[in-house]
Amino acid sequence: MGNVEWNEGMSVGVEAIDSDHKALLLVINEVNESLGSDDADILIKEIFEKLEKYIKQHFQREERLLEQCDYSELDDHKKQHREFVEKIPELKKRLLNSDSVEIAQEVQLFLLNWLMMHIIIDDMSYGDL
Repeated sequence: MGNVEWNEGMSVGVEAIDSDHKALLLVINEVNESLGSDDADILIKEIFEKLEKYIKQHFQREERLLEQCDYSELDDHKKQHREFVEKIPELKKRLLNSDSVEIAQEVQLFLLNWLMMHIIIDDMSYGDL
């Protein structure tokens, strides 16, 4: 599976949030790039630590913004954030405990789908606040 590149159609119109999304896309692409490496296990551990750190920072920044705007769907949005943070260790474990190309592709696809849904569905809804 190839890397996904940022394009302006992914912009929610809030520079700090767009910057976070770009960084998250780069980290998710790193997962893809690490899979065929001789050091895949080490790289996956490092990448997932970075992913978890970025995700938490992004979610905090996003939630602060939404609180300031009195976003009506804030509780649901926070719940989605928590659910994804809880999913990260499971995804890492799946990658580390399997040599299967299919599992690696499933994890990569899940991460990319999650990010696209997070940006295009979840975050576009507040881009005009």
